[in-house]
Amino acid sequence: MFKTNRIIFLVVSCFCLFNCFNKDNGRLNKNTITFTKFISKDSLFFKKTYEFKEGAVGAIHALDSNLILFNNGSKNDNPFFYNYSINNNKISKGYINKGKGPNEALGGMTSGLVNNTLWLYDITLKKIITISNINELINDDYLLFREYPIKERFYMISLKDSLNFYGVGSFNTKPKIQEIELTTNKEVDSFGFFESYPKKIPFSAYKSAHESFIFIKSISRDKIVLAYRFTDAIEIFDLKTRESKVIQGPEVYNTQFTSIDAGGNNFIMGVTEETRRSFVNGTVTDKYIYLAYSGSRFNTINSYLSNTVYVYDWNGNPIKKFLLDREILSLTVSKNNKTMYAYDVSTGFIVESNINLE
Repeated sequence: MFKTNRIIFLVVSCFCLFNCFNKDNGRLNKNTITFTKFISKDSLFFKKTYEFKEGAVGAIHALDSNLILFNNGSKNDNPFFYNYSINNNKISKGYINKGKGPNEALGGMTSGLVNNTLWLYDITLKKIITISNINELINDDYLLFREYPIKERFYMISLKDSLNFYGVGSFNTKPKIQEIELTTNKEVDSFGFFESYPKKIPFSAYKSAHESFIFIKSISRDKIVLAYRFTDAIEIFDLKTRESKVIQGPEVYNTQFTSIDAGGNNFIMGVTEETRRSFVNGTVTDKYIYLAYSGSRFNTINSYLSNTVYVYDWNGNPIKKFLLDREILSLTVSKNNKTMYAYDVSTGFIVESNINLE
């Protein structure tokens, strides 16, 4: 499960500003398109592939005939990564151990693959760990680590390439996305601004209520999608023009939240009885965006799980709604968009299903 170290109060205490925003009168982007249904829908029936006993798989990365399993939901001291061979039905020994030392992590928040490099963002220790030549790791277990400390704490990051990364959700900055150089920690660029937000609340609270996952188009790397956590909206950025558009639907609901004083003149989002989780996981290929959708009230049991996957193309067209035969925690899709792999938290199995987007 994607985890955050930001404290979200379920009960409004004396730190709360006592303002509940039942109507979010802000605007994510002037270029907003709403829709009420996907072009088509289909049911997916998974089969069990491999029982993962080392923890809980919060993310899956497909690499050739292997799945890299990001074990960030483990309550024990097992490593953060394992490789599963689809052809051999075997799992590797784990790597990147839990700890504060070199090549170790504590708060593994998110991970990904870019240019044959596997990376891990540690939100607790504020650093990024990379492993180069990941295909060699799969073949002969050779590890080449690098570590990059970062100054700001982002909610999510995604590596642009071996030199820079994109970060979202930094506490008080105005832009939605910042591009940071890995070696110097300098901001190279920033872009994407909220079109408007309620002036009666601190901007930082509004921004934390609109935290998002971030994914980069896998091969061409010319577009970014933000998938918002508490409203059924995505935002697609063209990295050449820095222009974006928001696609919202099919329910079209806004974020419901309170503003909480977190101390030090910082304000964060607090949930209410009306707060709903939207997107809880996702993956992309160079053709499609796949997002696991919840839609449940935040304080209901297992609201972080999903039995629905929304599929968009990179122009923002809502292509298909997949109804799953179980609740999943994470997913990935093969490069040819023919197979979906997911982690079934109730059984502990990696599962798979053929998919058809025609």
